[in-house]
Amino acid sequence: MQLKKRLQFIILFLIIGLLSACQQIGQYSLSEQVLNSALQKKLGQYSQSVNASNLFKMKLDFNSLKLNIGQEEANKVAANGTAQASIQTPLGTENVNIKLNLSALPEINEQQDAIYLKQVEIADYQIDSSLGSISSSVLLPYLNQALQLYFENNPIYQLDKSNQLENLAFKSVSNIRVEQGKLVFSVL
Repeated sequence: MQLKKRLQFIILFLIIGLLSACQQIGQYSLSEQVLNSALQKKLGQYSQSVNASNLFKMKLDFNSLKLNIGQEEANKVAANGTAQASIQTPLGTENVNIKLNLSALPEINEQQDAIYLKQVEIADYQIDSSLGSISSSVLLPYLNQALQLYFENNPIYQLDKSNQLENLAFKSVSNIRVEQGKLVFSVL
């Protein structure tokens, strides 16, 4: 009788172990550290310009940006950082420093083998201008437009084609989940 109970326990333990292993095989994840490292390499290469007729032009450059995945808001990616905007108006040019807190949803672009941030929203911001003449209510719509354009055209992560496991995960992904500190790709 006791041998039968031990055998049942061993079989149950093996089944649980096998199910756990199958779940791990069926997913691939990218950690917050990997995504932040890739993002930092790209930040210096990009800037975004927004033109509002001949009256207002803004060029946005990110100084720093750090992703917080699933930590501030469930199922979302938060991004905190600083940017510099050069704003040209008929009255002259003004340089503005901006502290940003953003909220967005990650999305895979299978054709480009990349991860983008979509539905980017400004959760909080602070504008620091040496002249103080730029009103945040005037700047905010253009800042929103510049951020949307920036993240629509610039992925936060590009597939590492030399990593065969990552390549396989991206090619057969069925969905993406935001978990605390990582993006998880289900491939089954």
